Amino acid sequence: MGNKIKLAAGILFLLLFLWIIAGAIDFSRVNAQKPPVFCVETKYSGYCHYSGPGYSFDTVQNPFSKTVQYAFYLFGMEVNNNFTN
Repeated sequence: MGNKIKLAAGILFLLLFLWIIAGAIDFSRVNAQKPPVFCVETKYSGYCHYSGPGYSFDTVQNPFSKTVQYAFYLFGMEVNNNFTN
């Protein structure tokens, strides 16, 4: 019985570790103005929404500076953004 619990805990730890790595890769790509790898893209008029497993991004291209501005959401709550007014 103890081995099954250790195996289940190990699998959960591995999945959590892979989820954190995937989120970090996607966040660094969006921060570098590239599209994320582990997300599904949905385009709306003027901006893109990227949905990942438990996190998402909203991106908009600034019409003046041509840089990409983004908002990062973790489980539906905004965590970070670099939008300017």
